[in-house]
Amino acid sequence: MKTTRRTLLSASAAGLAAAALPHEAFAAGPTIDEQFTSWLAGSAWNANRTVRINGDWTGTGGNQLLRSNVRIAQGVATMTSRANQLSGAELQTAPDKLLGNGYYEASMQMSSVPGILSGIFFKAENYGMPEVDIEIRSRDNGAGKEHYAFYTVHYFGGGHQYKQVRLPFDPAAGFHSYGFLMGRNSIRFYVDGKLTHTWTNLPTNLGAPAEPKGYLMTNSWAQPGEWVGALPTRDTSTRINWLRHWAGTTTPRFTPAR
Repeated sequence: MKTTRRTLLSASAAGLAAAALPHEAFAAGPTIDEQFTSWLAGSAWNANRTVRINGDWTGTGGNQLLRSNVRIAQGVATMTSRANQLSGAELQTAPDKLLGNGYYEASMQMSSVPGILSGIFFKAENYGMPEVDIEIRSRDNGAGKEHYAFYTVHYFGGGHQYKQVRLPFDPAAGFHSYGFLMGRNSIRFYVDGKLTHTWTNLPTNLGAPAEPKGYLMTNSWAQPGEWVGALPTRDTSTRINWLRHWAGTTTPRFTPAR
């Protein structure tokens, strides 16, 4: 989560829906398609300046989100949180290329070291509201555990919706695609191309005066407490294969994780 205004909510049980995403030809390419294969050496920006390593700054709960905690190599961005520290990292799309309604997606492999929260989200410009989150706790990852994703939408002007869904795989065992389709008054969440939750009849523009414009973001950070858990006891990382956004689409444009 991006701002200190974020409040972590207790989870409630829910199942994973299995409605498969329809196969369709992509009429137009993605607005953002960052695959971490052409990043400028030593730069905080990708080659066409559409995605950046965000930092250094102090985030939620005093976390230090540092550029030095991101490594980009061989088509993977690795965001590291340091042992026994309020530490993390963040990537975001460019502030001068704001995104709106459409399909947002990331291919991610999560940490299995307890104490980390990682995810993909939409955040309105100037880091305001509304906001849409997919978050995964590392404490739920690893062999022999029950695995979950947590969905939240925060409205402009206050209010929120929250949902926990059970995942049929270990998010730390490999890459999976996580996405959401943001519409004028609805949000649909997808995991590996399957619809997992839908909110319809939401406030128009999620309560904003006009269609929200903002950033596609992903981050990983520590927050000791009952919900996320104690600080990680060793360095641990979240890995990202790609970040994508299709502007204005009313259907998901799922890409299988690799």
